[in-house]
Amino acid sequence: MMTRKNIFAVLYFIGFLIASCTKYEIFEGDFGYIDRTGKIVIKPQFDSLASDFSEGLASVRARVRQKLVFFEKKADYFGFIDKEGNVVINPSYISVGRFSDGLAPVKAWQPKVLWRYDQKWGFIDHFGKTIIKPKFYNASSFSEGLARVQFEKRFPYLYPFYNFIDKSGEIIIDTPYTDARDFHEGLAAVGRGYYGYDGYINEKERMIIKRSSVGAVVFPNDKSTDASLLYELRRHNIHVYFDNFASELDTDVLGKCMLIINYFYFGDFSQGLAPVDFSRELINQNELEYTLGNSSENYSINDLSGALKAVKLGDRLGYIDKTGMIVIKPVFDGALNFSEGLAPARKGGKWGFIDQAGEYVIKPQFDKALSFSEGMACVSVSGKYGYIGKDGNFVIQPTFDNASSFSDGLARVKIRSN
Repeated sequence: MMTRKNIFAVLYFIGFLIASCTKYEIFEGDFGYIDRTGKIVIKPQFDSLASDFSEGLASVRARVRQKLVFFEKKADYFGFIDKEGNVVINPSYISVGRFSDGLAPVKAWQPKVLWRYDQKWGFIDHFGKTIIKPKFYNASSFSEGLARVQFEKRFPYLYPFYNFIDKSGEIIIDTPYTDARDFHEGLAAVGRGYYGYDGYINEKERMIIKRSSVGAVVFPNDKSTDASLLYELRRHNIHVYFDNFASELDTDVLGKCMLIINYFYFGDFSQGLAPVDFSRELINQNELEYTLGNSSENYSINDLSGALKAVKLGDRLGYIDKTGMIVIKPVFDGALNFSEGLAPARKGGKWGFIDQAGEYVIKPQFDKALSFSEGMACVSVSGKYGYIGKDGNFVIQPTFDNASSFSDGLARVKIRSN
């Protein structure tokens, strides 16, 4: 009769045999890493799923082979390399995120019932040690001490939902959100319905910026707006600004104004501003004044859209501050986060860089662009990627087939072999 001690010894021996027969091969590809001078410091050898460096480590994909008694098992897993290009955490994870606050989210197989296994997310440290055991349906990297994790749907929730945990794995924000973004500068965009984000919460779960308040009524710069209409808008706490929007519209705007309304997308805050996608609608000023003046209830900017006959004008991106005010007008086809005082913004199909006043300091000229990082921004021209300084001139010439931003002093680039 086998004792419990003997059973554990047999299982340990079997595990040792499997481990000793496990080999991996890093997926080959054209991606490597350069330093800030453009010099290749880790030669191109990884596939496109290799990540940027964070806290000294980058994830790479490998084909893992396990030779068992009667067959060989093959699977694709992720591990981590250091800045020398050496594997320091063996590839054993189905998927991974970047390191932040000393931890990285990883997806691993977990025993479920008898021989059945399930895929769950947990967190490891720089040595590959599990710090928060895998138990989540999904997980993101830590940001400002909190990580966004997702649980499987369970009654009464119809969809998987998000909570936020701390570094001990304890749930800090337990409201079930159907949509959520990471915390940045003390705020995170969240939603509890099926229509995108409801607004931004702080770490105490207080709603700081409501979606219903993010927007404005825009009047032409003709100074003819009735004072009574402006009074009604302010009474309903609806933001107002003036702009010569007639110049960008191929339509008659006489006696009309524009609604600027957010419906779905909120970006992350960075340097006090967040990019937001706005819907633009043209409405009649007299109809607006009548609707507001004959209502005893407060209208939100979103309520006006449903109450008035509006002409849809298409979406544009602008920026809000932490009060929800529009501080950079929604005139861009694309917009990314501010970093080092500038933000990539697209007009007419080309990307340039704007300052916090919304003015271009590097004119739109690039096919693609990323935010500044470590003094340089990754941009592409005619299918080639390089890096510019804040004067808009190339510091590292556009010679790469693909590239990402600098992080930890290195940038991931694609150099196609001849």
